[in-house]
Amino acid sequence: MALRRRRHPGARYRNRLGQRAGHACSAQAGTGRLLRRPAPLRPGAQPDVRAAPQRRAVRNGGLGHGGGDQHLRQPGQGHAGGDLAQHRAQRPVDRGPDLGPEGRAAADRRSAGPHRGLERQLGQRLEEQLFGSVSRQRREGTAVMFISIHIPKTAGTSLGYLFDYGSGRRIMYDYKDDYSNALMDDPVYWRRHKPFIERQFDFIHGHFFYEKYAEVFPDALYVSCLRHPVDRIISQYNHMLGEKNHNDWMYRAMIENKMDPVDFAQVDTVHNAQALHLRGRAIEDYDFIFISEWLEKSFNAFKVRYHFRRADPYMPGTEANGKIPKMNTRKVGFEITQAMKEKIFAIAREDVEIYRRGSQYCERLIHEILVRA
Repeated sequence: MALRRRRHPGARYRNRLGQRAGHACSAQAGTGRLLRRPAPLRPGAQPDVRAAPQRRAVRNGGLGHGGGDQHLRQPGQGHAGGDLAQHRAQRPVDRGPDLGPEGRAAADRRSAGPHRGLERQLGQRLEEQLFGSVSRQRREGTAVMFISIHIPKTAGTSLGYLFDYGSGRRIMYDYKDDYSNALMDDPVYWRRHKPFIERQFDFIHGHFFYEKYAEVFPDALYVSCLRHPVDRIISQYNHMLGEKNHNDWMYRAMIENKMDPVDFAQVDTVHNAQALHLRGRAIEDYDFIFISEWLEKSFNAFKVRYHFRRADPYMPGTEANGKIPKMNTRKVGFEITQAMKEKIFAIAREDVEIYRRGSQYCERLIHEILVRA
């Protein structure tokens, strides 16, 4: 009598489990799910991760790349892996009958269809509409960074909003409530990271003085916006009065000393705020000066000069039809008399002179860019 080998009670379950797994693998092969462990990459020289790709389709922090993924591949590897590519190259391919030059050209036209090159054109057009020509020029090495100095209550928030969307969010904001960031704190650190900043950002925008970045970014384009000193000082006074920030020493001084706008104008860094922010460079030597009272006209001149395209929700073609939004405004207001305005005007003599020269400079820019063109 032949002895039968007893099977382990769990063998049948394991066999069935293996069959089910095999069926599941074959059944889900077309679903896009990868059930097998992917083969590890072959060892080889790794690419320099700091090196920028040859061309980027969307350069907004690395969301997308153009020109393929050559900068991510290892040497000798293609999309399908080195061995598979070599196997395909050695395998004979039935190419069918030789159609000749004219036949091959006709076949190429049929395979391309009526939309040949359309994807590339649409991609380029969409890129310029979304991220502006400034970013495109920057990728091509024909543009430099903008340093935008935001003087309080001079439409700087609105300008930052336009720069933000128009550059594809390639903007670095530099703000601190106490202005502890107004001057350069560590030039060695900033110079060390300068290549990264220039590669990742088109704008630096915030509350700081011109002197902060003048030495680190000497080739940048420096821009700012001016406003009539009397209106600016009154606006800043009303803003602080409405904000009620008890952590701000200036607001506490206003409340404790019952300061009116004339008293507020006598505070250092208030009556000369515009001159203080722009000190170190003649106003006519700035690459572009906006005027708050002529913001739309001066911004149009900026767009023409630097091929800057708006991509914000208020851009032309929307319900707002291109009207620049007014941001960071306050409805709280102190009743200002004409006598107060005249006193503030006399106190802010330095800013009055800066505003006069800046207005003339901006008017000349608008005439040269928009009128002559």
